[in-house]
Amino acid sequence: MIVIEIRNNEVRAVQTSGKKRSTEIIRTNSIEIEPYLIEDLIAGNTDELKAKFDKLLEELAFNYKSLKYTLVVNLEGIMTQRVTIPKVKDKQIPLSLNSALISSSVPVSKESIVAFAVLRDKNKETYNILSQVLQRSISDNLTIIFNQLGIKIQYIDVSPNTIIKAFNRSSLVESEAPLKLVVDLSKSEARYYQFKDNVFELNYLENSSFKKVDSYLELFKL
Repeated sequence: MIVIEIRNNEVRAVQTSGKKRSTEIIRTNSIEIEPYLIEDLIAGNTDELKAKFDKLLEELAFNYKSLKYTLVVNLEGIMTQRVTIPKVKDKQIPLSLNSALISSSVPVSKESIVAFAVLRDKNKETYNILSQVLQRSISDNLTIIFNQLGIKIQYIDVSPNTIIKAFNRSSLVESEAPLKLVVDLSKSEARYYQFKDNVFELNYLENSSFKKVDSYLELFKL
């Protein structure tokens, strides 16, 4: 399995083996991209970004076209909204979620896709949901890129939903010293995902001028 992440200034890839809690990271790779490539992606001009993905994956694994893929979209400008909906069957959540977003005056149309994560909650009557509204052109054009590369994406999601889902399925939830903060580092920014009492609380982004990831260690000395 290879997990690909696209950010405003970088594309990343992580190759893993195993399943669920026994997953092991085999190797990783990342390539910086110019911010205008995201604007090109939205407009459907994908050749330059496709070349970046091709290089990223060729350097990661020689047999990359035969592997399974998941894509994580981690871009600025994606609309985030928390909503509460009645507890319904899993297949009914998207419809109920869309109705809740529309009632909250969140612009959802045929030109958008809604990704979501159900937050851990003891309430037996409702679901607390974190939704992400993504431009459909982004997911459509990313799908076109990978089809042209001969790669089939099995699953597309949006961060921080992936972080929340991974946390909920991990053993960290029952740990005596539960995870409270996930820090996602790159050369130009840091993203924080905070968990309080085993429940996702918030995420935020800050820019940085660090040239080396090691520099972040100075921020987290105990």
